[in-house]
Amino acid sequence: MDAEPDAAFAYTDAWLLDDETKRIRRTSTMYDLSPPSLPLPDLHTLFLRLLEGNFIYTSVTVRQHAFEQVGGYDESLVIGEDWEHSLRMVASGLRPIRPPGLLAIYRSHGSQLTGDMGRVAEQHVEVYRRFAEDPDCAPDVRELAERQLAYWTTRANATLAVRARWLAFVIKRRLQRPWLWPPRRPAAVERTLRAVGEI
Repeated sequence: MDAEPDAAFAYTDAWLLDDETKRIRRTSTMYDLSPPSLPLPDLHTLFLRLLEGNFIYTSVTVRQHAFEQVGGYDESLVIGEDWEHSLRMVASGLRPIRPPGLLAIYRSHGSQLTGDMGRVAEQHVEVYRRFAEDPDCAPDVRELAERQLAYWTTRANATLAVRARWLAFVIKRRLQRPWLWPPRRPAAVERTLRAVGEI
């Protein structure tokens, strides 16, 4: 942030820590989301990519003026308030930066709100509905929001096909567990966990 004073906020990729086993996943928190390489050609392109799927959710640092410019989190959103806030910042012309590497540890545990896929789907529906119904949005933004709204509405309604796909995903993850969660932690993570008394 010091090196790029015109950047409004920064975010990073992170190691994923299983809170119960203290194991670190081989792939990072952003791996499944295929985040774009920065800088993108323009903020509109970044906005569309962020609207497609949230990749800004770990260790976000926001300059105070940027936070005040767009207002705080929308507390009516129980899940996804950080994503909606990032969308508002980018839509307002505020530029993010992402330092290279994995600079945080993201803790995963069974009681996380994001573990409730029904609730996640409902919150996605709400975010996409806002953009799909906003007459001031650019046509490509509305089109993407309408497409995603239809997809997440189907998931929120939890049809049999959606449940079957989710079950297949869970089974696939269980089969991948030995590969996804190697027995040894990276040295940087080991040092950090020891420093804070976690291990």
